[in-house]
Amino acid sequence: RNIANSLACALAFLMTASALRPLPPAPQGQWAVAGPRRYRCPAALFARRSANPWEGSTVKVTTRAGGLVAATGRRWVGPQGGVWAELDEAAGEHLAWALVEGPGFGLEGPALVDEPEVDAAELDGGIPNVAVSPAERPCSVYAMSDVHTDFPQNMALLNELPTHPDDALIVAGDLAHDLAVVRQTLQICVERFRHVFFCPGNHDLWLHREDGCSNSIEKFNKLMSLCEELGVHTKPNKIEGGVLIVPLLSWYEPQFDSPDVKDETIRPVEETMMDFHTCKWPASLSASDATLTEHFDKMNDELSLEHRACETIISFSHFLPRPELLPEKRFLMYPELPKASGSRALGARVAVLGPACHVFGHSHYAWDAEVAGTRYVQAAVAYPRERVARGFALRLCE
Repeated sequence: RNIANSLACALAFLMTASALRPLPPAPQGQWAVAGPRRYRCPAALFARRSANPWEGSTVKVTTRAGGLVAATGRRWVGPQGGVWAELDEAAGEHLAWALVEGPGFGLEGPALVDEPEVDAAELDGGIPNVAVSPAERPCSVYAMSDVHTDFPQNMALLNELPTHPDDALIVAGDLAHDLAVVRQTLQICVERFRHVFFCPGNHDLWLHREDGCSNSIEKFNKLMSLCEELGVHTKPNKIEGGVLIVPLLSWYEPQFDSPDVKDETIRPVEETMMDFHTCKWPASLSASDATLTEHFDKMNDELSLEHRACETIISFSHFLPRPELLPEKRFLMYPELPKASGSRALGARVAVLGPACHVFGHSHYAWDAEVAGTRYVQAAVAYPRERVARGFALRLCE
């Protein structure tokens, strides 16, 4: 989800989540407001994620047997006699309505059992234990790229990020060129999300006077050590729900661009892109050929082939794995941009991995498209001036 688009809505939701919303008229069945605020779940939880209990499909959630479920006290009785309880989002419940009892679910008894109220001292921190343990709860995956928190406006935006204690965040590169700012940025993310995944972008490897690095490979190694210190994932890791999130390292190569534009008035990427002036590489590596992209791609050889046992795979990179993920050259202000945008080796990695979704960044264009069975998404925060001048190109549809 794009932070720049949904931040205000998310904040508004969190500020009002603890207050009971007005009851809408029930087109069928009837409301029963005076229900219990705690239930015990003997086995599976039958739930609906819809705002109203008569809407949406029912999902069966495997839970910890005998766990507690926090509710608001509201109940709805359907036309067939099924009783549904509204779950308390403020207490950490991710589902909206849960079946208490009713026909049609193959139950021998109630799905939820009324639990008497107890003193707050008997509860974990005064908040009821929910039926779904933290290791089993559904985990939403958020994504952003090109955060550029070296701009004060972007750092202020990040500081307004809501807390998602059960969810994962993918950060697809380009935080800042100052390691101190990178540290501050990742710390904010770690404080707000259960899992944070990161891969570096080109701006992250720009040399900075305070870094103490002689070249950008040293800077990369310092970044990886910083992530390890903060608990940020830079290697494949399986999260709740059988989801494997796979960071893919990469760098761009000129061979990613095809066909070439023959126009002597267009300056080459070596003169146009700041990376060629702010990054420094060992003599054997260059962004003007494929040596640099091959160097970073080889680091991905550590990927385990056990990924095929996971139900869902989400991969991400900073650079583009496919040329189709960039606007056509006739729409680009700088037609040579593809030469400094993506990697063929990265595309091959994604093709072998076969993820359900691949998140990328770098180009600062909102993107959401399916190609060859994989959904490709970019949610760039981008520069403050870009959000003003061309906000329409950064806006993802909900």
